[in-house]
Amino acid sequence: LTEISPRSVSGAPEWLEIYNPNDFAIDLKGWSLSHISPNLNSNLLLTEGVISGLSTTIMTGDPSSQDVGLADHVIDLGGEGFLGVGQLNLLDDGGGVVILSYTQLSEFQPFEVMRVEWGGDSGFFLTPSQSLEYIPPIFPPTQLDWQISSTPTPGIVNLV
Repeated sequence: LTEISPRSVSGAPEWLEIYNPNDFAIDLKGWSLSHISPNLNSNLLLTEGVISGLSTTIMTGDPSSQDVGLADHVIDLGGEGFLGVGQLNLLDDGGGVVILSYTQLSEFQPFEVMRVEWGGDSGFFLTPSQSLEYIPPIFPPTQLDWQISSTPTPGIVNLV
């Protein structure tokens, strides 16, 4: 996860940005996203798809209205009920956590790869049109490795 917009401008979709820094592709089978908030918890196991090496992917609530910037891939998670658009607010504006995890075929428990949190005790209170962006190079990032951006850049990775 490199950027997230849980509180988009009126009518715009919620979105997540993922960057694959490797020279090789990553199969999305076995990867999962979890969202935890005071109002709604949801989990999504990805069963197909590939993120090519050195590429950026936007996961969105609505591909037809999403600004994708320079993204190489766009994945619709609105149809999966994980990301919202317009009045359908699936990533709680007031606060929540998104967790990216991976589960190996022989395992039952997913391994948490990274998380991002906003609202509550996180110190990140977003207004519409702001996003949270990951500031490299620490991996896996802590809450201190994220910052609020007043100019979201979907599809353009912020490499420091």
